[in-house]
Amino acid sequence: MVDIVCFCQETRYERGSLQNNKTFARKRFEGLVHRFKCDHELFCEYKDIIYDYVREGIVQRTSCNSLSDSQGFYLPHHAVIRSDKTRSRIRIVFDGSAHEDEQSSLNQSLYTGLNLHPNILELLLRFRKSPVAFTADVKSAFLQIELDFRDRGFTRFFWTDNLNNETYILNFKRVLFGLRPSPYLSQQL
Repeated sequence: MVDIVCFCQETRYERGSLQNNKTFARKRFEGLVHRFKCDHELFCEYKDIIYDYVREGIVQRTSCNSLSDSQGFYLPHHAVIRSDKTRSRIRIVFDGSAHEDEQSSLNQSLYTGLNLHPNILELLLRFRKSPVAFTADVKSAFLQIELDFRDRGFTRFFWTDNLNNETYILNFKRVLFGLRPSPYLSQQL
């Protein structure tokens, strides 16, 4: 069992506990590998995305392979296939809400933060007030925010370069989409 420490305003504080989920995440990854063996094209596309993450410094390889080294959490992941897209047909979803029976998920253990999004009605009224309006979208907004070194161990996941090779562990160096505090953290910038 790992004690969870969360960020709230200027200080970090304890917030319950999180069970070691390495075995659970490993089983989910083995199911994904089985799917890859049936669909090699999916594996190639998935692998390209992971390689891009490594090349761009979004994830890094970590050396903690033993079950006893449990200061962390493992994120199960899977592909969501969008057949209507031509360029980015798949999206990798890291499941921060996954958990075993009678255990907490990572999302249940994280501080969500305040809702900093503006009221939609006020936003629309301000938008209509001027003759010209600007909008913008930051590409992969969450992935532009670096994750604190102390929290990176809670974003581990299994990966393999070859379906016949041994798996290894990667962890995120950036805030990722799908975790409860991600929207709050992106609004803080």
